[in-house]
Amino acid sequence: MKRICILLVMLLTMAMLTAGASAAEEKKIDDYPITKMVVVVGAHGETRAESISVQPGDYFMVVLYAAGGTGFSWAFDSKNLNLLEAVADSTEPVSSQPLAGGEVRWKFCLRVKQEAVGQETLHFYLSRPWMKNAKPAQAFDLRVVVNSL
Repeated sequence: MKRICILLVMLLTMAMLTAGASAAEEKKIDDYPITKMVVVVGAHGETRAESISVQPGDYFMVVLYAAGGTGFSWAFDSKNLNLLEAVADSTEPVSSQPLAGGEVRWKFCLRVKQEAVGQETLHFYLSRPWMKNAKPAQAFDLRVVVNSL
């Protein structure tokens, strides 16, 4: 009985330490030092080409909107980024009492690499991820101009 109690205490201690370590490492999107924000209305308004000017080391956020519960979600192609890196993203309902089909907000946090100078275009698209070859319902290009310090 004594061995079982010791084993249970050890297991609980390990579980608490593991949970604390993973929670400490996990940063939420709003924990980053965002210096600029680009807000684009998605499904309920026009999308258009935008531009943002940033400095090396800056963090910036792109916020896009669309109807929830439709299977559509905003994403962007992060494979060929040279000057930027994707840091975090999140999705949340706009209303505190979300309804099916209610507006949802997608947030994307990006960081400008320290040695970056020049420009790069981010291609955002609203699609259903499981429909591989389907044309996106909407698209949005963001030109990011990185100025030297």
